[in-house]
Parts: sequence; C-alpha cells; structure tokens
Amino acid sequence: MELSADVIKQLAQFIPQIVQTLTSLDPAGLFGRMREIGAVGGFLKEAADKFAGNNLIEQVINAVDDLLRNAQGGQPIAESLTPEGLMDKLSMVNGLLGDHPDGAGFKGFLYELAERVAGAAGSGLFGSGQKISDREQAFLNDLKSKFGL
Repeated sequence: MELSADVIKQLAQFIPQIVQTLTSLDPAGLFGRMREIGAVGGFLKEAADKFAGNNLIEQVINAVDDLLRNAQGGQPIAESLTPEGLMDKLSMVNGLLGDHPDGAGFKGFLYELAERVAGAAGSGLFGSGQKISDREQAFLNDLKSKFGL
C-alpha cells in the first residue's frame, strides 16, 4: 500500500513538531538544546538501520531531509504547538496511515524519537541533572496512550 507524497509530507511534519514541543516544555539552555538537537540527528541516523525495511519510515525520513533542505533561513520548519495542540494534531496519524502495514512501526518510530529528545538533556548545568522532567514524562505517556503502544 503506497501513500501519496502529500500524506508523507504531512507525516514528516510531525517530526519537527514533536521535537519543537518537547524542547519548549522545559528549556534546557544552550548546551541542553545542543544535546537535544544532537539526539534528533543521531536518532534519525540510527533509524535508517533500526527500521530498515519499513518503507514508510524511509519515505518520511527523506521527506524530513527535504524539509530541512528547503527551509528558508530563520523560518521554523514546523508550526509551534502546545503539547495539547500537538496531541490533537497527532489524532490525524491514524487517519493518514489507514491500515498501512508499516503504520505501527511508524508510531513506534515517533515515540522513540520523542523519548530520545526528552532524555537528551537535563535541567542542570550544561544539560546535566534529571533527564526527563515531569512535563516531558506526561507528554510521553500521552503519546504512548494515543498510539496504543
């Protein structure tokens, strides 16, 4: 089952939106932000191997690459959403995926991305300290519940 390029692009938008929402929940300062961005890059690199064979995830990662390449200087690549707003928007995922055979893997992929970003930096000096705040954990719990993971 093949999804349209428009659907792939919509699914790709969830990646920067999840990252942006998580990094805004508990700002971790410059060094923490660097750790969080590094976590995204590392995760996407590893995802190519970890989720090899999941054509949907491969297409979405390529679409994210396109988003980053085509981003206008200084313009955000995703709209800023509150955690609640993002959860509402993530309700679209099931409708976009339908009964796609790689859909469950894609939801797991999004959850693992969120978990990696949340655990990248703590609230202490240089991003040390408790890694996942209560607000981030609540977001992860809501995401897990929303996706039925």
